[in-house]
Amino acid sequence: MSNQPGLKIRYVDRFVESDSPARVYRDLGLIEINLSRWLQLPKPYRDYILAHEEGHWALNTTDEMKADEYAFKKLAGKAPYSLRNSILTLYDVLPFTTPEQHRRLEAAELRALKYSARNGNKEAMQLYVERTGKNPDAFDGRKAGKNAWLFVLIIIVIIWIIKNKACL
Repeated sequence: MSNQPGLKIRYVDRFVESDSPARVYRDLGLIEINLSRWLQLPKPYRDYILAHEEGHWALNTTDEMKADEYAFKKLAGKAPYSLRNSILTLYDVLPFTTPEQHRRLEAAELRALKYSARNGNKEAMQLYVERTGKNPDAFDGRKAGKNAWLFVLIIIVIIWIIKNKACL
């Protein structure tokens, strides 16, 4: 599933210290697969897990939420039930022993609802608004950085043109 050049996959019988289906060694560009767990999972879950581990490597991060988002963006809408499977993978694989794991599942649900709402699903739109109080198409300040600067630059250029025409 991973098509990142430089990223290798190694299969091992089992992880001694964990029941995790996979892990990544970012510095080595290596995803290690725990076959004892891996073979129990449906293919869509395995695809999501590989994309998640690839996300750790590609983004050079230990942040689980960022790796989840990377996997979602890579897979959303590319296969039947991809949105549902992004949620079910976390639901079925995580042990939910930490608050972070619960937050990851909630974030996955909201990502899937937002994606679905933005693609015309009225029920997803309603659920997203009920859960967040926001419209999924509303302005997202995190993505505004480049666009905001471009907007300011355009305004400055327009003002400059207007002033220079007035001087002519």
